[in-house]
Amino acid sequence: MPEPRVLLRAPVPGDAEPYLALRRASRAELEPFEAFPEGGPDPFTAAAFERFLATAETPRRRRRVIERRADGALLGAVSLTGIARGVLQSAVLDYWLGSAHVGRGYMGEALALALRSAFGELGLQRVEALVLPGNERSRRLLGRAGFTLEGVARGAVRVRGEWRDHERWARLAHDG
Repeated sequence: MPEPRVLLRAPVPGDAEPYLALRRASRAELEPFEAFPEGGPDPFTAAAFERFLATAETPRRRRRVIERRADGALLGAVSLTGIARGVLQSAVLDYWLGSAHVGRGYMGEALALALRSAFGELGLQRVEALVLPGNERSRRLLGRAGFTLEGVARGAVRVRGEWRDHERWARLAHDG
């Protein structure tokens, strides 16, 4: 298997400008899917980046930026959040890619790296992803990454101020 064209790395303060520029340039495509806490920062502002940075490496979160190996360009981000230990050993997968980089296979490579870390280094048993019904691009991506659609979680996530149903996709460590 060839070396991935991307790598995942912890964000650093110097990522703020390219991260925000990419998010803002992709706002029209990303915003319909954005979930953020009521009263939290607008996800396209410096305050949101600061929150991303501050919560990049905690017992319950592992956030990474996606960087293209060839030129170091920041392409997006992937996060494992809600990491649960004990009898669960699970996490929720969140991801986004700048709209200029969509359709080139970068996110598939990034998810493979994130899953390798989740099931290897972190020792998780289960990784879930919640997807708005109708988000065909994410549905195809998760299917290619070996996730299985398990059903619909009613009113699961607050998106743009409204509780929305989400499809629950999951992949287990032994799914290969």
